[in-house]
Amino acid sequence: METQDNVKYLLGPVAVNFDNTKVAKWSELRPVVIDELCVGCGQCILSCPSGVITLNEETKKIEIYDKYCKSCGICSNVCIKKSIKMVNLNDESES
Repeated sequence: METQDNVKYLLGPVAVNFDNTKVAKWSELRPVVIDELCVGCGQCILSCPSGVITLNEETKKIEIYDKYCKSCGICSNVCIKKSIKMVNLNDESES
């Protein structure tokens, strides 16, 4: 089915893919990695619903591509070493 603007719509339930969707402006929290604590176990990588966390093979530390991060906090919750901290972007004192 097509609309007048040639935009195709699917009928019925549709899964949402978060990988290519920029983060909303309302999101104030961001995950920040404390490199000294990170052991590179990869639990955060496996748990990230947006797929924005990678392991730097050279440093063996994680990197978060925060442009597409949804700030859900799952990575912070699953980190075994608590090396990911959710920081309020509007609060300069936490950085």
